[in-house]
Amino acid sequence: LMASPSRKQRPITLPIYKGLVLEHEKFGIYEVLSVIGASSVILFRNTNSTAVYENSKVLNGSVRDRYARTVGGVGYLGNKVDNSHKFYHEIRKCWTNMIRRCYRNPTTAYENATVSEDWQDFSKFFEWAKDRYVEGYHIDKDILSKGAKHYSASTCIFVKPEVNYKEITHKNGICFVLSTINGPCIVKNIPRSAEYLGMHSASLYKLLSGKLKTCRGCCLIATIDNSEDFYANIT
Repeated sequence: LMASPSRKQRPITLPIYKGLVLEHEKFGIYEVLSVIGASSVILFRNTNSTAVYENSKVLNGSVRDRYARTVGGVGYLGNKVDNSHKFYHEIRKCWTNMIRRCYRNPTTAYENATVSEDWQDFSKFFEWAKDRYVEGYHIDKDILSKGAKHYSASTCIFVKPEVNYKEITHKNGICFVLSTINGPCIVKNIPRSAEYLGMHSASLYKLLSGKLKTCRGCCLIATIDNSEDFYANIT
């Protein structure tokens, strides 16, 4: 017999016992392996992972399979981490965005980009990031290895946003041509160009990297070779 617990109609009278099989609408079938007092060990069949929950949570479906690949069809939470860490939420958001950039409708800038098997597990990414993350910094995969398409512990660092902005203009020795309401605009320096165009540097960076199609009437129309003195013009 398989029960489907509902949070709106909690089967509080349902007995709990070894071998009880239930179904979660998101995580699929799970089974009670053993009952230990007020808690139970359960097995999620889809991932063959186990967890311990209070009996009441097992019965009403308040359980989570931390190994289900629920982020972009690839990422999963893995082992529990210290969610009291001062930058837990920022690191979690960074990881989620990284996974989604690569695997959930990637833009042109992230075509063929991948995340290492280790980092598809949030708990492993968190262990790497917790002592490296600096508030407001961005994760970058290109500086240590030019043209890299892979996010991993050996290819990534956290950098200041302005370093990340400069990196995109350095890449392949090119600069960018935007179509604007006032005609074509050549972008060599992101902060200065953003100020001229009346947008945030972050928005212009997203426009140039393909994360945004348009912003304030601007869109990317071409890339061109930089002049020899281009790098000297970036500050």
